Amino acid sequence: MEKRLAICLLCAFFVLMATPLFSAPTKGGNEVSGKLVCATCELKKQGAVAQCDLYGHLHALRTKDGKIWSIIPNDSSKTLLRDESLVGKDVTVKGKSFPSAMQLDVAEYKIGSDWYSYCSTCKKIGKPHKH
Repeated sequence: MEKRLAICLLCAFFVLMATPLFSAPTKGGNEVSGKLVCATCELKKQGAVAQCDLYGHLHALRTKDGKIWSIIPNDSSKTLLRDESLVGKDVTVKGKSFPSAMQLDVAEYKIGSDWYSYCSTCKKIGKPHKH
């Protein structure tokens, strides 16, 4: 019994050592491209009890590999999170990615050939504009 427990603990230790508990955020930023979707509507297709009509849509970025990246709310991501007309559009996001949490910290984003970011002019007009 003790030998079996020791073997189980040893195996658990090696599994934990081989698997990082938290992926570090990307350093210096990177680009993630995909389609802007409602994450809860996407998960509803897989059986989730999503109630967007009651609680609102939760915009996220679905990459070609099917992963759904949540977008961290900030000044630069505000339009991506709120503008319903952008859902379904191809978007490229520059910023930090946090793979263990599937979160994107947006610094700027591209729709079509236009890049958008948040600057002092944006603060005056209340939303990101083309740069």
